[in-house]
Amino acid sequence: MNQKNIINVTWVTTGLGTGGAEMMLCAFIAASDVTRFRHSVISLTPGGKYAAQLEALGLKVFSLGMTPGRPSLTALIKLARALRSTKPDVISGWMYHGNLAALLGKWLAFQRTPLIWNVRQSLDSIKNEKPGSAAVIRLCARLSRFASAISYNSRASARHHEIGGYCKEKTVLIPNGFDLAKFVPAPEARDALRAELGLPLQAPLVGRFGRFATMKDHANFIQAAAIINEADPETHFIMVGTGIDGSNTELSTQISSLNLQSRLHLLGERQDIPQLTAGLDVACSSSAFGEGCPNVVGEAMACAVPCAVTDVGDSAWLAGDCGRVVPPRDSAALALAILELLHMPEPARRALGEASRQHIAQNFSFDSVIDRFTQLLARASVTTNPLPTTKPCAA
Repeated sequence: MNQKNIINVTWVTTGLGTGGAEMMLCAFIAASDVTRFRHSVISLTPGGKYAAQLEALGLKVFSLGMTPGRPSLTALIKLARALRSTKPDVISGWMYHGNLAALLGKWLAFQRTPLIWNVRQSLDSIKNEKPGSAAVIRLCARLSRFASAISYNSRASARHHEIGGYCKEKTVLIPNGFDLAKFVPAPEARDALRAELGLPLQAPLVGRFGRFATMKDHANFIQAAAIINEADPETHFIMVGTGIDGSNTELSTQISSLNLQSRLHLLGERQDIPQLTAGLDVACSSSAFGEGCPNVVGEAMACAVPCAVTDVGDSAWLAGDCGRVVPPRDSAALALAILELLHMPEPARRALGEASRQHIAQNFSFDSVIDRFTQLLARASVTTNPLPTTKPCAA
């Protein structure tokens, strides 16, 4: 720690591209107290939308230039040099490869600096992971005793990793938090979104947000949309996220085969997520595995939009009693849950949305998450063994 008692934190992350984990890292750094912390970030892979945002905040961002799945000795040497140059009081890994790299870099740099790992997903089955990632996960389990603390963003994630051999005594639970000033109910957003899509103002609209990835199971949502379309042909659907556009032949083929071209709208990656979210009647998370504490669910609830979610990770805990929870990979159950929400009388659906926002405010506020991370980093800076806690994050 320097003379001004500012804690230098160096984050080692797998990457800074599009994703909920990357967004949460950038959001925490942006909101942290500049009188207490000075941050720098080392990214294993080059580029990414959040690299520019962090640099705009005045942070030093190092890129090791690694190709995903291809570790190199050169990158490790660059990592050790970057860690020496930042002189961290705390090293904090972010996501699996970032966690492993943070530990290896610390050793190569001959630093005794406290190390925090941050795990950002659940682990229903390691068979769902790519072979390289599975190997990293297993290796991290064997090395987890060298971390001062291991932060998980969901109870399911902590449980899965502890079963898989991660050191239970190091567990710290800090769920994702949601910005209640940014994600707000906005009745005007409903009309604006329908106008953009050329839809009647009263058209029911269901949304599935999230990048194109196997774990997100977009096929499940599309199949549920087909079932809903037969029961309620006035309903429209939007999908938003990286890789979710007309150039995605896998999605386009499935949509065409189910005759949903005029009902399901692919909007790609967007920058106006709060407005799009607030314009929905129902939000959906259709994931099959791997979710921790899904941002899209908490953001929709903060906008007072009821949610239908699959029971993956901590989606059910996040939704609480305010949404509908169904088994993963069950399109019929997902369709029925969405239809139930759509067919609720308007006052009842509005009350459910208001209860959703209140649930987020009480249990998953962004301010409370900032406070928990702040406490963890501060404790780590003065001891190599910060006291773990498994208490849920509360507002």
